[in-house]
This record gives sequence, structure tokens and C-alpha cells, in this order.
Amino acid sequence: MAGAVTSSKLHIPIRHLESGLRSYDRKIPEEINGIFADHISDYLFAPTNISQENLLREGISQTKIFITGNTIVDAVQQNLKIAQQSKNYLNFFHLLEKNYTILSLIIYIPSYITISDCNGEETKRRGKPKKKGISRWL
Repeated sequence: MAGAVTSSKLHIPIRHLESGLRSYDRKIPEEINGIFADHISDYLFAPTNISQENLLREGISQTKIFITGNTIVDAVQQNLKIAQQSKNYLNFFHLLEKNYTILSLIIYIPSYITISDCNGEETKRRGKPKKKGISRWL
């Protein structure tokens, strides 16, 4: 954040990746930081149409917004084939196939925790997004 503020004051162009993501929970520091960074950035790289719509609703010019796609989805797709070719992770972690649980924590949003089974099915959830359809959870 300090780098963005300094760049803005020195008139150095700012590029914000994953712009427009909103949880609509102002108690989360990341929410305030994201909104602030979006409004001082010169180039906003929004991962989804929903995040672009968030930026437009906040009065940010369409000419500054570029839809880039979801970086997490891109990374998973890029590495999926590699992961599928290597089943050694089961032996390495002493796991039995289809007999383990994955815990996914979103550290900077402590009110939201999801636990999924080995098939990717959500088994438990603590907390929930404040608004349905928000891009943070897509």
C-alpha cells in the first residue's frame, strides 16, 4: 500500500492486479486496501466481468479497466496436467486415494473457512460472503 501511495504522489503509473474484487465487508483490511488501490491506479486488471462491474459502479473509467481472467484458475489449469501425471504425492504424504481432507484457509479473511474432501466437495464452511455472486468467491 505504501508503494502505491508513494507512486501516486510521484506521478508514477500504478497497475493493480486483481482489481475490483469486493467482499463488501469493510472490517476486512484487504477490502479497504483494494478499494483504495483501485481508485489511485492508472491501469486496473480485473479478473472477471463482475469485478469490472464493481469498478464501473464506483466511477472508475472503462478506459482504465482490462479484464485479464482469474489468475488462480489460470495457474490451476496450467499445472493440472503436471499434477495429474504425478501421483507420488499420495505416498509422500502417506495418504490413501480418495481418503483425505483438504483444508482451505483464506488467511486475510478470517471469517471465511472452507473444508473440502478429496473430490473437491465442500464438507464444512465457517462464515460466508456478505453478498451473493461476488467475484472474491468465484
